[in-house]
Amino acid sequence: MRTELFADRVYVLTPKGEVLDLPRGATPLDFAYGVHTSLGHRCRGAKANGRIVPLTHTLANGEVIEIITGKHDAPSRDWLAPEQGYLVSARNRSKVRAWFRKQDVGGNRSAGRAIAERELSRIGVRPEQLGALTAELKAPDTDHLYQLLGEGEITVTQLVQAAMRLTEPPRPPLRPARPAATRRRASPVEIEGVGDLPTTLARCCAPLRPQPINGYVTLGRGVTVHRSDCAGFQRMSALKPDRVLKVEWSSAESGALTVELAVSAYDRRGLLRDLTDVLAVERLSIDAASSRTDHDVGIAYFDLSVAVDDLEQLARVLRRLAGVPNVIEARRRR
Repeated sequence: MRTELFADRVYVLTPKGEVLDLPRGATPLDFAYGVHTSLGHRCRGAKANGRIVPLTHTLANGEVIEIITGKHDAPSRDWLAPEQGYLVSARNRSKVRAWFRKQDVGGNRSAGRAIAERELSRIGVRPEQLGALTAELKAPDTDHLYQLLGEGEITVTQLVQAAMRLTEPPRPPLRPARPAATRRRASPVEIEGVGDLPTTLARCCAPLRPQPINGYVTLGRGVTVHRSDCAGFQRMSALKPDRVLKVEWSSAESGALTVELAVSAYDRRGLLRDLTDVLAVERLSIDAASSRTDHDVGIAYFDLSVAVDDLEQLARVLRRLAGVPNVIEARRRR
């Protein structure tokens, strides 16, 4: 009975040994606001039992929590979105919202405009769609929309979700019935002076359009396509130059190419969803995905196999993944 009574609470300690009673699932940021509102506003980081943890860390019974502070109040608007995992307590989110409301109107409106322009440009919302987006979010006009964004009354997640509902075509499922497989049947490269030969993209250098490429005849496997600067290709071509073929990227739309991505991030609730949302915005299909978490340091690692059209799209996807809150690194795996 006693266990059931306290199942929805967590008890942690201040560095001075004082006990703080918080809701189950609370974070170091909830702890900071639980001690004092000003401590929460100045919070920049946290330690649990002497170890630095992300602000989205889920507190455990008996942990000693130390808050790392700055000199000035500087809460983040990201803290207001429950799905970001920074604050479990609605009361604490209200404290953050109240802080933003007290800031000057012009400053909030400018901040909101900057947020809207940044996020909407990422997903391709056109200026003429802003009126429909404003109505979707039930704001009287765009100035009020910017004001509400700046004050935190409308979160970035709510803005993006509303924009996605207005963007056509509708977002596809993350694992479609693979129309892309049909596209990929066509070879992405053309071989000069030779008929249709099976082609394979080399795993050692994983070429992508529009990188310069060369072909190498591999017995029993057709033509393997390498980047021209691939060290492996250069060694093989020096030994057997007669197997080298001139190839180039097909001028026709020839389908996506699969690449392996590696993402590391400080773990938090909603992280995987935010990463896959980036891929969905780019209309990418996920061929395979796996993840693991190092609980000692609170870092999650994701391996994603996705199909991209070219090097430009790959670079854009990596930039957007790197921009997801808590992401440490997003890169292409060789």
